[in-house]
Amino acid sequence: MQNSDILRKIPSVNDILETTEIKELISECPRSLVVNVTRRILGEIRQAALADKRSSNAGSTMADNTIPAISNRIVKSVKKSMNQTLEKAINATGVILHTSLGRAPIHELALKQIIDVSKGYSTLEVDKTTGKRSSRYNHIQTILCELTGAPAATLVNNNAAAVLLALNSITQGKEAIVSRSHLVEIGGSFRMPEVMEKSGTTLVEVGSTNRSYISDYKNAITDRTGLILIVHPSNFRITGFTHSPDLEEIANLGKEFNIPTLHDLGSGALINLKNICSGQFLNNLRGIPCGSETDTYNNNSPDDDYLSNIMSEPTVKESVAAGIDVTTFSADKLLGGPQGGLIIGRKDLIDSCKSNPLMRALRVDKTTIAALDATLRLYVDDKKALENVPILKMIFSPVTTVDERANRLKNNILNNTNGFYSATVEDGRSEIGGGSMPAETIPTKVVSVSSNHISANKLAKELRLNAIPIFARIERDMALLDPRTVIGTEEENEIVNAFKIIADKNTAN
Repeated sequence: MQNSDILRKIPSVNDILETTEIKELISECPRSLVVNVTRRILGEIRQAALADKRSSNAGSTMADNTIPAISNRIVKSVKKSMNQTLEKAINATGVILHTSLGRAPIHELALKQIIDVSKGYSTLEVDKTTGKRSSRYNHIQTILCELTGAPAATLVNNNAAAVLLALNSITQGKEAIVSRSHLVEIGGSFRMPEVMEKSGTTLVEVGSTNRSYISDYKNAITDRTGLILIVHPSNFRITGFTHSPDLEEIANLGKEFNIPTLHDLGSGALINLKNICSGQFLNNLRGIPCGSETDTYNNNSPDDDYLSNIMSEPTVKESVAAGIDVTTFSADKLLGGPQGGLIIGRKDLIDSCKSNPLMRALRVDKTTIAALDATLRLYVDDKKALENVPILKMIFSPVTTVDERANRLKNNILNNTNGFYSATVEDGRSEIGGGSMPAETIPTKVVSVSSNHISANKLAKELRLNAIPIFARIERDMALLDPRTVIGTEEENEIVNAFKIIADKNTAN
């Protein structure tokens, strides 16, 4: 068959558009989209037909390219392009700050604030008292300074941007001294040396991977030094034979030589848990009933390590109190707000960041400011923040509470699926995740589900394809559901309903 014969057998765009199926599609979807998809698919068919001709398989290809087959392919492609791909999902993995699932869920007050300032106009950059233009960052500066003790503050779209902007504003064309143990790589293969290079800052490494001393920093200072940088290793930990100077030592060294200091804190914990965690609170986390307020933290509980690490997470206030000039940290992660990068510290240095042309490229919109403002106001009282900020509620939800939810979820799945599944409640570990508190896990309870009628991998896929996608873990050919990251009874009921739908469908087959 000649090439021209092959191409003549392929229907034209008009032939396809005149079919009943495509006419119905055009009544539901934009005609321009349908036409563009039709042209693309017919072009792909032509290329495939010519390729098959060269490999002597033209007959099999042409048999699949009837007008009905092509029309069906077009309908599927158009409907797929019209579907939303960013959807609400249910996180039953037990990874609390799950980067792929959007990290920290925000509080209802933050959501309400987003709606209030988005459905109409807002006072984003206007002072309602004077009627004159103001800065969008004023909305978060006052509350952030009150919470941290910093003289000034601003906000960009994530912490990597905050570090980039601060470095470029303070140190462009100069050198920044950094311990080798602080040359971290964050998510997405972004490495601190590369961020520094893009900022126009020259990296000067001091110390070794595991041990750095204040003398190492001091000996590296020259007339080209523009900054001393400290990076909190929020996504890894070095243990054993280690040493690092504390924040106050580095801050004092900077003041001695009139060199600014910058602390990239990363996760951005605002609460000092050591100050508010009583023995009763800690025992609740461990699932140990206790009627006494005596601090029993130093008991040899198998979970004291994770509690110790959580409570020892450095806070933003500690960085400011130590005398560090500029601190950067995430607005989501352990703070529990929307994605953003916060820069706080000395007013002249923060003003330099605000006036940097990069600020325009890195600025956030009104929805981020609204959500962050509402979230920060939850931190006016530390204990109320623990009770209300979703990410903190998940981290500090007692094992006994998770156990109750796990048993309820298990029973509801079994009671609604006519023996299709086997399910048990088992001990497990939740992960904090999100580049925060490396390798830290929390004791939890998981619902372990299996079936003789469907594999665990297929079950997990069916859960992901649910009307509201549900994400679970797979271990030992079982689907594991961790209630710690499932938000409320509404999501629990959706999980039960999904298991019922999957059971009904696979029983019918």
